[in-house]
Amino acid sequence: MDFIEEFTGFISERVPTADEWAEDLAVALLSTTLGRKRLISTSIGNLRLNVWHIYIGPSGLGYKTVPMKEYVLTILSHMNEITGDDLILPSSFSYEGMVEYMSKHNKEGIIIRDEVSTLFKEPSTKTYSADAIEFMSQLYDGTIQKRYTRKAKLDHVSYCYVVFVGATTPYLYQVLDEEVFVQGLGNRILFDFWKGNLKEYDGDELFYDTSKKLMREEKLKDYATKLCNLRKAKPTIFLPEPDAAHILTEFKNNMEEEAYRLYEKDTRSLLATYLARTSEMAIKLSGIKMASRLWDVIPQSQLSNLIFTA
Repeated sequence: MDFIEEFTGFISERVPTADEWAEDLAVALLSTTLGRKRLISTSIGNLRLNVWHIYIGPSGLGYKTVPMKEYVLTILSHMNEITGDDLILPSSFSYEGMVEYMSKHNKEGIIIRDEVSTLFKEPSTKTYSADAIEFMSQLYDGTIQKRYTRKAKLDHVSYCYVVFVGATTPYLYQVLDEEVFVQGLGNRILFDFWKGNLKEYDGDELFYDTSKKLMREEKLKDYATKLCNLRKAKPTIFLPEPDAAHILTEFKNNMEEEAYRLYEKDTRSLLATYLARTSEMAIKLSGIKMASRLWDVIPQSQLSNLIFTA
């Protein structure tokens, strides 16, 4: 049973949102569950399996917010009830506020934001824009640099593991500054776009009686229980099998060669800097997909290493 495929279908059958967005949410939920201790080790360094997604679609028609709040947040809340591990990070924050939160509470989790345009609009209108963008990049990378302020003195969080998933409308195009990509934050984000989807309900599909409502709630609790078991599982290092390693290595070489060619032509090329990151995304997603295929089997494994295909 593949978690990403099943959970994507679970959302799509009930909410008229795009399958791509439902899949993004499934990936984000699984990425959050895997946490900081799961990694793919390479000669360059360790890759942890956190991914960042932004979905762009029209207000109302895109059904962007409902699956985040009614499905993902509900499951995460149930997981908190089971383990006491709160994986929901603040969705709105300042640099100082997030560092203080992580120093006192959890350093791992997911930021779920149902309108990300303001996240990119606010920095461009304030003097600390560069710091704000850099801080978001540090959250993705998992290492927050020490910072000294007169009020808080020395702020320091030794590590973090942050997954990000957000939605917005095409208004983002008006406020997104190219510096977000030049600096590097934009290149750490996977973007999905609404392609148009319309669901026509039959007479008995839209409204749920008590039994249907309870069945949905029980299924969400079941997902939470199984994800908690996965989070506690022993395997920590995910390794690609030889064929998968060859495919991913070839993809990395090709993307970086193309990025290098574009950068030589124009050192401000946004496509060059984005392509340079795509192999990292591909490797992470391959590891997450392996965990998805084996999500109900991994908790029984006593191995430290698991092999995955591309």
